[in-house]
Amino acid sequence: MKLEEFVTEAAIDLLGRLTVSGRLASATPTNALTEAVDADQRQLAELNQMWTAKEISTAEYRVMRKGIIDRIAKAQKRMVVRPVKLLDGLTGPRARATWEADEMTDERRNAVLRFLFSGVVIDASGKPSGVFDWDRIDIEQNQL
Repeated sequence: MKLEEFVTEAAIDLLGRLTVSGRLASATPTNALTEAVDADQRQLAELNQMWTAKEISTAEYRVMRKGIIDRIAKAQKRMVVRPVKLLDGLTGPRARATWEADEMTDERRNAVLRFLFSGVVIDASGKPSGVFDWDRIDIEQNQL
């Protein structure tokens, strides 16, 4: 098996586990994620009250506020559902058949691979020369 085939198999496996909407079935926001954002929003309001009451300095306020804002932004990225036209017809149990269909162009396959994966990292082999070491391949998946 070539490296390209290995990456293609990983893509088809991932596409087979995606819902028709282009989201992983487990990617819907959890109550814990929503509660964490709500808690951060409350903490941000409390921090503002502390600053207004001069309980903390402006420098302290800015540092603490940045940390909270960063957490909220990170959580909200995970909660946003992006439409994925590129994956139309490519997800679910028919992923392999669609991938291998004649009308699937190489350009679209390449675009799907770039959308799904940020990179393929190949480490040094720990096996003797001439033996391919599949364990050294790490496919980095993009956040969907």
